[in-house]
Amino acid sequence: MKIRNKTLDHKIQEYLDRQFEEIKETQHLFETKEELFMNLKERSMDLIKNGKEEEEAFQEAIVSMGNLSSLAEEMRQYGEDPVKQSIYSRSQERVSTMGIVIGVLLTIFGFCNSAMVFFMSRPLNVVVGSGFLFIMLGISLITYSVLTRETQSRFAMNKIRALLYTVAISTIIFGFFTSAFSYSSTRKVYVAIAACMVFVLIGVGMYLYLMLTEKSRLKENK
Repeated sequence: MKIRNKTLDHKIQEYLDRQFEEIKETQHLFETKEELFMNLKERSMDLIKNGKEEEEAFQEAIVSMGNLSSLAEEMRQYGEDPVKQSIYSRSQERVSTMGIVIGVLLTIFGFCNSAMVFFMSRPLNVVVGSGFLFIMLGISLITYSVLTRETQSRFAMNKIRALLYTVAISTIIFGFFTSAFSYSSTRKVYVAIAACMVFVLIGVGMYLYLMLTEKSRLKENK
C-alpha cells in the first residue's frame, strides 16, 4: 500500500504540473495546486477502497475534477499581474509578522513571569506553572506564523499542515512542562519521565511524519 500511495502521489503531481506548466509560480498557484492535490488524492483513495485499480481510480478522479483550463488561465493572468501578487503577499506577510511579534512578546512575558515568581521565593512548581501557558502559546504562535510566511526562496506552508506542525511542537513542549512540573512537585525523576513520555512521543511522532512527508516548497520561477 505504501508503494501504491507513493506512485499515486507522483502521478497526481505530474498531472497538476502539466496542467499549470509555463505559468509563473506564485504563492496563490502553490496553494491552489496543494488543494487540488489533496482533492485528487482523497477522491482516488476513496475509489481504490471501493475496489478500483489505482490507474482507473486516478483517471476517474481527474474526470470528476473537471476541466482545469479556466483555472489555469486564471492563474496565468494572476502570475502576470504584479499588483495582485503584491496585494496578496503583503496581506499574508502582515498577518505573519503580527503573529511572530505577538508570539515573541508572549514568550518573553512568560519567562519574565516565571522569573518574578522565582525571586518571590515561591515553590518551584508554582514557578514552572506561572509562565508556562504564555510560553507555550507564544512558541506555538511563532511556529505557525513562521511556517505560513512566504520568503524569497520558499512558499508559505499549507495552513492545515502548519497547524499540525504547531500541534506537534506544542505537544512536545507540554510534555516537557508536565515533566518539570511533576519533578518540582514530587522530586522523583521517574515520575517526571512518566509524565512527559506520552506527550513527547506523540509530538515527536507527529513531527517526524510531517517532516518525512513534506513536499518541496522551494521556488522555481518559470
